Amino acid sequence: MKNSKFMRGTILGAILGAVLGILFAPKSGKETRQDIKKGAVKATKEIEKQLKALHKELEELRKQLRKKYDNLRGKAKREADGTMSKLGRIIDAIKRELSAMHEGESDGSKSEEIIKQAHAIKKDVKK
Repeated sequence: MKNSKFMRGTILGAILGAVLGILFAPKSGKETRQDIKKGAVKATKEIEKQLKALHKELEELRKQLRKKYDNLRGKAKREADGTMSKLGRIIDAIKRELSAMHEGESDGSKSEEIIKQAHAIKKDVKK
């Protein structure tokens, strides 16, 4: 949770810094547009970095769950089925968002919700 808040703060700080820099710097329109683009690229890279780290972490959690899963029975197995299903959907969502970001088809607007869901499933898995 701390990591998520830190990353949001970092991204927000980068965006806010870029906007303030643009507003108070006496530059031409062309230079200002370049600065805006650089700020957007930087924010997108931060989001991408966080998504990649979460993807790696969730894949490792999935491996650990699979090892424990085989020994479960009854209600515990049904609960694990649900958790494994959620985990798989989040991992797939991260992959799709990263792919869209690489293709230039995403502005990162879905990323925050995906990151939030990823942290929630991590919390569930660790119970």
